[in-house]
Amino acid sequence: MPLNQPDRPPVRRVPVAVYIATSSEAATLILTGHARAFAEARDWTVTFTMVDDDPTRPLDQRPGWQAIIDALNARTIHGVAIWTRDMVAGSQASRGIEAYDRLAAALGDRGGFLAVAHTTAPDH
Repeated sequence: MPLNQPDRPPVRRVPVAVYIATSSEAATLILTGHARAFAEARDWTVTFTMVDDDPTRPLDQRPGWQAIIDALNARTIHGVAIWTRDMVAGSQASRGIEAYDRLAAALGDRGGFLAVAHTTAPDH
């Protein structure tokens, strides 16, 4: 006998984008594949992938990242899967962590999220 449950909207998969910032063409396919697999393992739907080839450029000046922000603002995606934090926050350890935390909070304030597929220990 089924339990009486209130009508609920159907569950749908969370749409996300994959974002990669690397100057290495060889790494691009590998990293996008790994980030996509990370997202799909969480049952997220990857709607598109953006790659910026100059990770030294400020994040707000990267065309791929701007497309990500536009999609978040339009609510066509709800999250962003990245390979490592330094792709969006720089590689300096303490400043990079602070920048990542600020960015993640800003996306959270918009109703989105940022997910890191690969983390490393601080001593690596």
